[in-house]
Amino acid sequence: MLLNVDKNCTVLQYEDTIVDLCYHMKYMYVGDSIRSETDRIITQLRPSLQLKLRYISNINIDHGSGGTSSVTSSTG
Repeated sequence: MLLNVDKNCTVLQYEDTIVDLCYHMKYMYVGDSIRSETDRIITQLRPSLQLKLRYISNINIDHGSGGTSSVTSSTG
């Protein structure tokens, strides 16, 4: 659902609140059972959301110059 909202909105308000809710749901109810699915979705989100959600998944966010980010999957 977050991916659909992110793709259809130019400005996403309340990013921090949305991210807090995602962290709460993951740690209270879901755990690591859907990690591969969340990794796939997070890599498709806007860079600001990727940065805020980097600890929820198994991805590394490397920031280059100009405020851009690249996402690489980490293993191990």
